[in-house]
Amino acid sequence: MLNPDRAGLGYGGDFLLRDGTSYRIRPIGAADRRLVFDCFEALSPDARRLRFFGVKPALSQSDLDFLTGADGRDHLALGAVRLTTQGDEVELIGAARCIRLGAGSDTSELAMAVIDKAQGLGIGKALLRRLVEVAGARGIRRFRCEVMAANHGMRALADGLGSRARWLEDGTLEYEYPFACPTTDVEEPLRFPMDLLMVSNLTTAAWTTATVQCCEDVFALGRSLLAVWLERWPAWEEPLPTTPKLSSWSSSCPPLAKMSRLESSTQRQAR
Repeated sequence: MLNPDRAGLGYGGDFLLRDGTSYRIRPIGAADRRLVFDCFEALSPDARRLRFFGVKPALSQSDLDFLTGADGRDHLALGAVRLTTQGDEVELIGAARCIRLGAGSDTSELAMAVIDKAQGLGIGKALLRRLVEVAGARGIRRFRCEVMAANHGMRALADGLGSRARWLEDGTLEYEYPFACPTTDVEEPLRFPMDLLMVSNLTTAAWTTATVQCCEDVFALGRSLLAVWLERWPAWEEPLPTTPKLSSWSSSCPPLAKMSRLESSTQRQAR
């Protein structure tokens, strides 16, 4: 068996999810049995049914042997592993694999799964993009997969890629996704470039952090100025007078006619 780490699979790199969580795309190997087991346990019963086309209460030892037994040539398996802030791997949140349909075939069967709490964050698309690069470097030119009609997430992903679909007799959909031949050398580790979404996430996170810090500084300065003002200006001992009502103001003022006579008398005295 060919060691996946020596087969040109390489590591996809560390990225950010849309919710800010860090994750890593890398090959799944024999040392990942516990991660794969826990990933299955994190799938809801409905997600298991959509992935395994029926009730699947638990993984057997033979299931774990298969899911962690990719050879890096005809059976490729990649996982998205959630990271701590220190960069330690803690949880397998999604996986994608393809198995070549016969020796020398350029077509492989595709299977994917993402745990419920991480769905809708772009993990499936990132895994598929990386798997296309790795599979294409090994002579695979198309993916084929069967999808249950109720698996709307996988159907949306396949439709978004422009895959061709046809209905099978059992009511499932079969998708076929051809992709272009890569230019990367088979023996060279493939790199997974940072896409625009990840750059956008990083930029947004940095802008948000700077904005929050600026608001906190302004608030602290305002609080300090308020404290100084309160020390120099004691509180009012009596309530401030209220604005007089229009009726009381008009009753205290002389009528306009009286004001005119007073003004004329004042002018005569001045002469």
